Amino acid sequence: MFRPGCEAVESAILALDMASTAASGPIRAVLFDLDGTLVDSVEAIVAGLGDTFERYVGTRPSREQLIGLVGLPLRQQVIVLDPIPPEEEAILERIRFAETKFAEYSHLETVYPYTREILELCRRSGTPTAIVTSKTRTEFDAFRSRHSWVEAVDAVVCSTDV
Repeated sequence: MFRPGCEAVESAILALDMASTAASGPIRAVLFDLDGTLVDSVEAIVAGLGDTFERYVGTRPSREQLIGLVGLPLRQQVIVLDPIPPEEEAILERIRFAETKFAEYSHLETVYPYTREILELCRRSGTPTAIVTSKTRTEFDAFRSRHSWVEAVDAVVCSTDV
């Protein structure tokens, strides 16, 4: 698989900046999703959700079903495949359990190549950055504790923030 070097990434950002300026004015900020954009976290999510369903529903959904849940807010993930809608307290318990499982499987997360470099290029150019994620604030704070490069981001918006 072709993986450009940092010079190619910098050239791409410069080209994007020039095209943006010509078309609609300067880039004022860059927003990133987290899972699947900056970090490959599918395996950790699949493992954690699988354990959660196994514990609370009694069956483990297929890998394909679990992958289909990636990107949904955790609140939706923990109830969507349950044939009997759980009560609020049960939903919160599932969320807490899933969050601990995601942390347990965090060794399966992989930061995509050049994530750090792209964020650094944005910072050097004075372009503000933000992560907008379907993770809960608790999930994100645990993620941040494992990944110091997140400190280069100017703002973070989680699903539980809105």
